Amino acid sequence: MSPGSRTTPLRVVNIVLAALLALALVAVVVVSIAGRAVLPGTSPADRSEKQYDAVAGAAKAGMDAFLSVDYKRMDPLQDRLLALSTGSFKKQYRAAMVNIKAAAQSARVIATPTVREVGVNRVADGKATAVVAADLVRKNKATRNKAATKSCPHTGASCLYFRFTVELTETDDGWKLSNVEPVS
Repeated sequence: MSPGSRTTPLRVVNIVLAALLALALVAVVVVSIAGRAVLPGTSPADRSEKQYDAVAGAAKAGMDAFLSVDYKRMDPLQDRLLALSTGSFKKQYRAAMVNIKAAAQSARVIATPTVREVGVNRVADGKATAVVAADLVRKNKATRNKAATKSCPHTGASCLYFRFTVELTETDDGWKLSNVEPVS
């Protein structure tokens, strides 16, 4: 090996920096020519997917809150639903809260939902529509002596299966429930 052909640490650093600079220049040229669409997460499809995911997440959280009942802790459950709601739906629920709480406490209801599927149908202009499939295991005074069955494997409970059309509105705090209708 000749003394001039030795690779020094400084020379290695210079080679690595030159390679990184070349890669950065290529990236700048590609973005300049193709626009922002080549950057991850910035294409119209990526933005649309994120919006659909946000709507689906809000629909799932909202319906979980809507269907959750525990006669021992209704206040936090109801506050959670109100926080996930807006518009006329929020006003209607707020007006019915006292009666809902009294009925749950009187019958000693505990209802545990499982949101199975959320299908987002439409998202446009700050409004969205989704279909939500949810199952509910409900225990109360009337179900206390129920035996488990094939269709409801929970002793002392009844199983209910729901499908809802959910409307959501985009707010400064994210997507919120603005209407809930059962699908018949």
